[in-house]
Amino acid sequence: MTSPAHIGTLSRLPLNLRGGIESVARGRHNVSWPLLNLDLLRNVLLFLFVWRWGRRAFWQLRGRGIIGSVVELYVNIRRILYGYFLRAPGVRNKVIVPPDSIIKTFSHLKGEDAGLVISQDEAGLVTNSYILKNGEWAKFFIETWMDPLYQSYNFQKAERHALEHIVQWHPTILSKLALIPQRTFASYGRNKEGNAYRDGDFVTLLVDCTVTGPTSCDKQSHFYLQQLKNKFGDASVKKLQ
Repeated sequence: MTSPAHIGTLSRLPLNLRGGIESVARGRHNVSWPLLNLDLLRNVLLFLFVWRWGRRAFWQLRGRGIIGSVVELYVNIRRILYGYFLRAPGVRNKVIVPPDSIIKTFSHLKGEDAGLVISQDEAGLVTNSYILKNGEWAKFFIETWMDPLYQSYNFQKAERHALEHIVQWHPTILSKLALIPQRTFASYGRNKEGNAYRDGDFVTLLVDCTVTGPTSCDKQSHFYLQQLKNKFGDASVKKLQ
């Protein structure tokens, strides 16, 4: 109810404003305390969230600077997206040895479950560059691949055909295999068509280079070393040498 002290004041106001003021006065006494507590808790949580991440961002910028923080953010985003990339339909359920093989990679394989990440060219698996997840399964895989029974079988292309045979006939290994596009980390040199190296590729393989002559490994690698030097300076080349 409106107090007597305000009756005279309210009587001087227009009727439409008087009703609004009275409703506000009544509403002050009907405020739900649980609702106030919920709003207070929400504001406290928001403040703690902003404080935590704001402080973290401050120390991040102070320690690494703006450029370093942007680079680290890019690396983290790329790592997360790469996990989703391994789940893509183009990577799963792919033929191991094209075009005649009927054995395919598992369709339900997730990125975090992959033990061996490898690529393939038009002839089969590319064994010159692959990623092996460290652990007990990796030890089992290496021991199987390097088993004397497979190494002494006289496969036409040695380790490559041995790996293709193991992958197609051992579900334990096939269940951990993830195939990715070749140019992701196994591009061929400029003398190869199709999957040849392009600017921005991570790894290039000089598969047909010779010891001496115009196609020597030294001459072919000079082109890529020069590109590396132009982008990252002399220090990057010295580390490789």
